[in-house]
Amino acid sequence: MTSEKAPVFVCGLPRSGTTWISKTLCESGELVYLNEAWMLEKFLEMNNWYADVHDNWRGITPWAKKGVSKEFFIGQLAKLYGNLLYAASAGQRFLEKTPNWNLEFIHFLHQLFPDAYYILIYRDGRNQIASIEANRVPKGRPFDFAKLARKWARSMDIIKEMQDSQLIEKCRILRYEDLLTDFDGIFQSVCNFVEIAPFQAKPFQANSSFANSSQLKNFNQRWRDWPKDRIEQYLEIAGRQMAEWGYEIGD
Repeated sequence: MTSEKAPVFVCGLPRSGTTWISKTLCESGELVYLNEAWMLEKFLEMNNWYADVHDNWRGITPWAKKGVSKEFFIGQLAKLYGNLLYAASAGQRFLEKTPNWNLEFIHFLHQLFPDAYYILIYRDGRNQIASIEANRVPKGRPFDFAKLARKWARSMDIIKEMQDSQLIEKCRILRYEDLLTDFDGIFQSVCNFVEIAPFQAKPFQANSSFANSSQLKNFNQRWRDWPKDRIEQYLEIAGRQMAEWGYEIGD
């Protein structure tokens, strides 16, 4: 697949800038913004089920006996998911950005789309979690602080693995805070990375869920209102990853 057709997948946690960078890239007209497909985990479930059937139910299924390999099955899944996404983009090159799943299942996603371009974006976990809280709690939606802290720590370990292993050739890691301070410069390099013509885009709001809120000016400071015990709990869960990725943890 040539770069003219190879899709772009943006991978990161919610409230980490995935919508911000995705929508801005798709202002180019060279990429169709598909938003969030929310299909990847279901395809992974199918793949895992087939692998289990293939390996452990040999006596009562035809797959292993007839040489229908696990590799063949995943190839069929890749065709199906690819066809669905290209149908949604009317056959045009697309960008897709399902939060959580694209990053959590990036190994499988890369199996399905080995020629795709992958943008991994991360943000200080305290700000990411505080943004989720500010978005969910007023709406009565579930908010589990410890679970979200563990998810952030795990996501940073995944990104570290991608950085160290260089498993994915076409992979670019972005830091949310760097986009805040030098959006234009970084954005031009991202355009070059995904092989679209660099252009001057009017960036979307970094904190789009609060675009009309007075909280907007403080969206990177909300966590400072956390009680001491919450900060301590967070650092107990994710302090190692905070230090590894250069975030100050002594404030």
